[in-house]
Amino acid sequence: MRKANIATALILAALLALAFCPRGEAGEAVAAATRIIPTEGIYEGLSNQERAEIMDLIYRYSYTVDTRDLEGFVSLFTEDCRWVANLPKETVVLESQTELRAHVAARLKYFTDNGIQTRHLQTNTILTRVSEDCVHGTTYVTLLCQVKGESVPRVLSTGIYKDEFVRTEDGWRFAVREATLDQERLPKVEK
Repeated sequence: MRKANIATALILAALLALAFCPRGEAGEAVAAATRIIPTEGIYEGLSNQERAEIMDLIYRYSYTVDTRDLEGFVSLFTEDCRWVANLPKETVVLESQTELRAHVAARLKYFTDNGIQTRHLQTNTILTRVSEDCVHGTTYVTLLCQVKGESVPRVLSTGIYKDEFVRTEDGWRFAVREATLDQERLPKVEK
């Protein structure tokens, strides 16, 4: 809380400098104010750079699956990844990139064959460092779909992702992505 208050005060000081300082002095005042904003440890032990990289990974998850980029999607995961969907009456567990690729390929084919466009909206992410190369995360998900010929999108599902991110030679990747959905099962979308 204290760090957030300090950061807020510094940002306000920078904005005031922009508003009230002569043109040349404002840039210097903003630069001076922002130099002292802490960049380490603001997000539960993560640097701003690490947080940005992990958030980019989360966003790429949505974009690759919604644009049906299967290989791009699978590349976001480690080889020995674990992907889980917890539903009240069923649990789907995939234990590798190979299993993930087969499962997602079948889902994407279903959507394509039925004229369905998905949109995975991921929000309210909280990240916490576990070790130097491991971070845990929690993210809300709302899964929308647009059926060809319908003017209003449908909400297919809501839920929470629990993630384990690991740093690899290629950057941060999902080691575990576990979805707990609020519905009993994902509905079949029919026209």
